[in-house]
Amino acid sequence: MPAEWEQHAATWIAWPRREGISYPGLEEEAQRIWLSLAEVISRYEPVHINVFHMGYYQFVARELRRRGLLTAARCQIHLVPAYEPWIRDHGPLFVFPTAGAATPTVLDWRFNAWGGKYPPWDLDDLVPGRVARLLSLPSVSLPFVLEGGAIETNGAGLLLASATCLLNPNRNGAQARPALEAALRRFLGAAQVVWLEGELDGDDTDGHLDQLVRFIDERTVLFASVEDWSDPNWRSLARLRVQIEEKLRAPGLIDAAIPMRLPPRRVFRGQPLPMSYLNFYFVNGALIVPVYGEATDDHAVGLLRDLLPNRDIVPFPARDMIWGLGAVHCATQQQPAMSENRC
Repeated sequence: MPAEWEQHAATWIAWPRREGISYPGLEEEAQRIWLSLAEVISRYEPVHINVFHMGYYQFVARELRRRGLLTAARCQIHLVPAYEPWIRDHGPLFVFPTAGAATPTVLDWRFNAWGGKYPPWDLDDLVPGRVARLLSLPSVSLPFVLEGGAIETNGAGLLLASATCLLNPNRNGAQARPALEAALRRFLGAAQVVWLEGELDGDDTDGHLDQLVRFIDERTVLFASVEDWSDPNWRSLARLRVQIEEKLRAPGLIDAAIPMRLPPRRVFRGQPLPMSYLNFYFVNGALIVPVYGEATDDHAVGLLRDLLPNRDIVPFPARDMIWGLGAVHCATQQQPAMSENRC
């Protein structure tokens, strides 16, 4: 599985349904957010948009056409239904079966709506196979539940996996660890699998790593941190920091681990919002970073500009987006370029 910063052929997103559960009371705002997201990504690479039915197809086509985005080079639309828009978790994972392969294979893991929390999920579980058929790519069906937000790879053989999520009894259970780890090694090309534990207050994913720890190159990770010991996230993130030191830095698997402060804690309609700047997404030549209208936004964007001087750092307003308990990375899935030179 290539690192996210390697060259993409395209990005896939899933259109939010007004009938969905992710944005109660903000259904129309969700439509605007996804239009903005498609527009921003399409400045850098093509976007494939999965929609639930023909009514959405016509609506999205009209809105894209008004903006001059309905072209093969910018945005394309597909009738591939999913109940919720978080394609990072239900969508295809693209891997190259050999080091020199030009054509990827789609991995079709099981999806059960974050541990069975939000039925139904039958259509979401079918998305990887449908995308593979659209692209005329081979696919491999795997028996384990896996969400894309629960893993993180440096593209060079090191894979981080969320034990809090993937070994939860509502997914695979702790007893599945040896077989699941073997599958991660075989099908994602992971020479080493490092299991980490942690989760943010308000996060319904049971500890997705794309909120907690991210590679920015093969030897450097960013990790979420808070400075106030009374913050509900302090204990979990302190334990995460220890794990990073003991499991990644001490064995020499990485060279640097850099803390990135979370935004201030916010609650909306009684729901703590799991805001994290680490829910960023690499596109060709840029990094799209969620920002929340907080004083801490500038520090996060500035840090990323210092660390990635050869990329555009593009802030994406996500204060309303996070009401769905996800942000930019959760809403996207990369399709790697079909080339032997993907860096």
